[in-house]
Amino acid sequence: MISGLYLVYLSGWPLLFLGGVSFLVGYCYSGGPYPLLKTPLGELLSGLAMVLNIVLLGVYINIYNAPTYDNWFWLTGSIVSLPAVFTIANIMLANNICDKDEDVVIGRKTLAYYLGTKHSLTLLQINYVFSYLGLILGAILGYLPWLILLSLFTVKSDLSASPRLCQSTQ
Repeated sequence: MISGLYLVYLSGWPLLFLGGVSFLVGYCYSGGPYPLLKTPLGELLSGLAMVLNIVLLGVYINIYNAPTYDNWFWLTGSIVSLPAVFTIANIMLANNICDKDEDVVIGRKTLAYYLGTKHSLTLLQINYVFSYLGLILGAILGYLPWLILLSLFTVKSDLSASPRLCQSTQ
């Protein structure tokens, strides 16, 4: 906490705001009487807090006093972090799809519970599409190097593997 407050002193209030939001989401995710991990918001908020805020914090700390600093860095950081935000959300979603039956027994009603397995798998695929679109957008806008587009070769055209998502653990 002391080192965080020292960084706030050096760089300004935006760091305190982002750090505070990250701390609040982290606490609310697993603490309190109604933790977010038991709700359909767990995937979304963990993806945003773990990725978007971390990217924005890192960018802000490194450019706040640079001559090229502008107030658009928030948008730039958000676009650059899109692939990771959707991927982290998918990690949480895939886990919740596989644990859906066990989660209901312990009172967790995640997004996978409300959507059902079929629609959750569709959302999983849609999130990956948005992740790749984030890479393309970042490259077009010049926020990411063009070489990032080589990652498009990792796109799998056969999406029939998704229904087998949880079979290896059963």
